[in-house]
Amino acid sequence: MELEVWFNRERRLLELCSILVAAGMDPDGTSQDQLLQALRATFFDNRTGAPILYVQTTPSNKIADIIYVIDRACFMRWQTIGSWTGYASDGVMDLVICTTVDPKPNEIDLIGGTCSKSAYPALWAKVQANNLVIAASAWTKKIFRFVDLGGDNFKLPDLRDTFIRATGFDVDSANVRQLGSYQADAIRNITGSHRVSSDRDNDYVTGVYSRTTVTSTGGSSSYSVLIDGSKMGNEVIVFDASAVVPTSTENRTENTAFHLRLNKC
Repeated sequence: MELEVWFNRERRLLELCSILVAAGMDPDGTSQDQLLQALRATFFDNRTGAPILYVQTTPSNKIADIIYVIDRACFMRWQTIGSWTGYASDGVMDLVICTTVDPKPNEIDLIGGTCSKSAYPALWAKVQANNLVIAASAWTKKIFRFVDLGGDNFKLPDLRDTFIRATGFDVDSANVRQLGSYQADAIRNITGSHRVSSDRDNDYVTGVYSRTTVTSTGGSSSYSVLIDGSKMGNEVIVFDASAVVPTSTENRTENTAFHLRLNKC
């Protein structure tokens, strides 16, 4: 009877220790809340039974299939990206439209800054695996490309002041739009017409053309010579696109501004 009691007690201790081990903790006989810490830190994937651990920072070695990293504020999975293997979220390098002033712990602004390869190895691996690295001389704003700066740093894209468009075809050239490629602004053709005749009263304009009167500053009037040699009075034809469309110093559609960021984890 005593042997059975002892055996059951030891078995329960082993079961409790297994919870500590699953949480990545070594049993500590002096701690009074170690089991509570382990229970708080350990969750299990209902599909596989694999433990999901809460850890403060990203470990370099595999401790479980799935973990939650507190300082990155995201779940990570042990996986291989290109030639690199380690913990990364399944959304690493995803483009994120953000509504907050400051980036979240797993985000980085796309404003042409630099990023550490050692601090964010999964992001650098994903960039390389998708052939998005170019020479520094080829890098410009508004193109989704990265630059290896040597050492531990790489340069991020700067997507400020541009619109995002889905891949497909360039309607002007019929070429396929490549991932991250940039296309300069353009507008549809704006047209108008005006008729030139020997009788200026019959002249008319349409579209972007208009007529205006020229005030002579000299002692004689200004004239335009028509095709038939007759003279036309103090009028000129003016081309002004704002007569038919809204104009600005840039071509744009209606828009609302947000921060564009990358999931860096």
